[in-house]
Amino acid sequence: MLTNGTNLKPEVIKGVDLIVVRELTGGLYYGRPKRRYTTTRGRRAVDSMVYSEQEIARIAGWVLNWPGAAARN
Repeated sequence: MLTNGTNLKPEVIKGVDLIVVRELTGGLYYGRPKRRYTTTRGRRAVDSMVYSEQEIARIAGWVLNWPGAAARN
Protein backbone atom coordinates (compact mmCIF):
# COMPACT_ATOMS: atom_id res chain seq x y z
CA MET A 1 0.00 0.00 0.00
CA LEU A 2 1.40 3.38 -0.95
CA THR A 3 -0.56 5.49 1.52
CA ASN A 4 2.66 6.48 3.32
CA GLY A 5 4.47 7.11 0.03
CA THR A 6 2.35 10.06 -1.11
CA ASN A 7 2.06 13.67 -0.07
CA LEU A 8 -1.74 13.36 -0.07
CA LYS A 9 -3.49 13.14 3.27
CA PRO A 10 -4.33 9.55 4.25
CA GLU A 11 -8.06 10.37 4.37
CA VAL A 12 -7.88 11.59 0.76
CA ILE A 13 -5.95 8.63 -0.66
CA LYS A 14 -7.61 5.88 1.42
CA GLY A 15 -9.52 3.48 -0.81
CA VAL A 16 -8.08 4.81 -4.09
CA ASP A 17 -7.35 2.07 -6.60
CA LEU A 18 -5.14 3.45 -9.35
CA ILE A 19 -3.17 1.92 -12.17
CA VAL A 20 -1.21 3.88 -14.78
CA VAL A 21 -0.80 2.33 -18.22
CA ARG A 22 1.62 3.74 -20.80
CA GLU A 23 1.65 2.42 -24.31
CA LEU A 24 5.23 2.57 -25.55
CA THR A 25 5.14 0.53 -28.74
CA GLY A 26 3.45 3.02 -31.08
CA GLY A 27 6.65 4.65 -32.29
CA LEU A 28 6.57 8.10 -30.67
CA TYR A 29 9.67 7.43 -28.61
CA TYR A 30 11.66 6.11 -31.53
CA GLY A 31 11.10 8.78 -34.18
CA ARG A 32 12.65 12.17 -34.82
CA PRO A 33 11.03 15.25 -33.29
CA LYS A 34 9.11 17.43 -35.74
CA ARG A 35 10.67 20.54 -34.29
CA ARG A 36 13.62 21.28 -32.01
CA TYR A 37 14.34 24.71 -30.59
CA THR A 38 16.03 26.51 -27.73
CA THR A 39 14.43 29.03 -25.41
CA THR A 40 15.71 30.92 -22.39
CA ARG A 41 14.36 27.94 -20.38
CA GLY A 42 16.43 25.38 -22.31
CA ARG A 43 16.10 23.01 -25.25
CA ARG A 44 12.67 21.78 -26.32
CA ALA A 45 11.21 19.44 -28.92
CA VAL A 46 7.73 18.96 -30.37
CA ASP A 47 6.35 15.68 -31.62
CA SER A 48 2.97 14.08 -32.07
CA MET A 49 1.62 10.61 -32.61
CA VAL A 50 -1.30 9.39 -34.65
CA TYR A 51 -3.22 6.55 -33.01
CA SER A 52 -5.74 4.33 -34.73
CA GLU A 53 -9.02 3.33 -33.15
CA GLN A 54 -7.75 -0.26 -33.09
CA GLU A 55 -4.65 0.71 -31.08
CA ILE A 56 -6.75 2.57 -28.51
CA ALA A 57 -9.23 -0.32 -28.29
CA ARG A 58 -6.34 -2.76 -27.77
CA ILE A 59 -4.98 -0.81 -24.80
CA ALA A 60 -8.43 -0.11 -23.35
CA GLY A 61 -9.33 -3.80 -23.66
CA TRP A 62 -6.12 -4.80 -21.93
CA VAL A 63 -6.76 -2.38 -19.06
CA LEU A 64 -10.38 -3.46 -18.64
CA ASN A 65 -9.29 -7.10 -18.49
CA TRP A 66 -6.61 -6.39 -15.89
CA PRO A 67 -7.03 -8.68 -12.86
CA GLY A 68 -9.24 -6.92 -10.39
CA ALA A 69 -10.97 -4.72 -12.98
CA ALA A 70 -14.29 -6.43 -12.32
CA ALA A 71 -14.03 -5.48 -8.65
CA ARG A 72 -13.76 -1.80 -9.65
CA ASN A 73 -16.92 -1.83 -11.80
